[in-house]
Amino acid sequence: SRISAIDGKANMTPQQKEVAVLEMLSGDRNYLLYHMRIDSYGPSMVFNYECPKCKKASGYQLDLVELVDQGIVKIYPYHDAPLELVLPVSGKTAVIKHMTGHDERRLLQHKDTPLSSMMLIRVAELDGRPPTRKDIDDMVGKDLAALRGGIAEMGKAGLEAVVELECLDCGKNYTVPFASIPDFFVPTTTNTETVMP
Repeated sequence: SRISAIDGKANMTPQQKEVAVLEMLSGDRNYLLYHMRIDSYGPSMVFNYECPKCKKASGYQLDLVELVDQGIVKIYPYHDAPLELVLPVSGKTAVIKHMTGHDERRLLQHKDTPLSSMMLIRVAELDGRPPTRKDIDDMVGKDLAALRGGIAEMGKAGLEAVVELECLDCGKNYTVPFASIPDFFVPTTTNTETVMP
């Protein structure tokens, strides 16, 4: 494991490290993973990515250190948590928390639609109790929009794990999460000299 200590604690077992990493806020863990990728494989990343508009792959070379240093990949401060908001129609109080690795695991295992799953995981309380799927299904549009806004506000923290690319064929700009870039975390085809056509 590349992590020698977490929160000043050294000599942790792999299981203890896993728990500690999962307890991190998602933005902090994204920052850690980003820098572990740089430390392990260097700052240069070469890859192909298919444009969502024209479906043609373009080759890209990024310097991961420069992306942060130049503010292209942004690092946002955390908002105070939890965020409490009063829903505009029902008048119910929603408490929205920051996302952790544990929450991300739960999100992957959820059987609901992505939006419902996100709301059920990110909203810690609705009028003093955990929300149910029925609570979400029964909400009117303005209340759902308020919840989505609160979740988005709380979600913009730590390292923003996305990069904007421009298709070299049709010129479309689009945003790509680093996790969806081929071989980002464990490069097998990445090199620093050539970009495949």
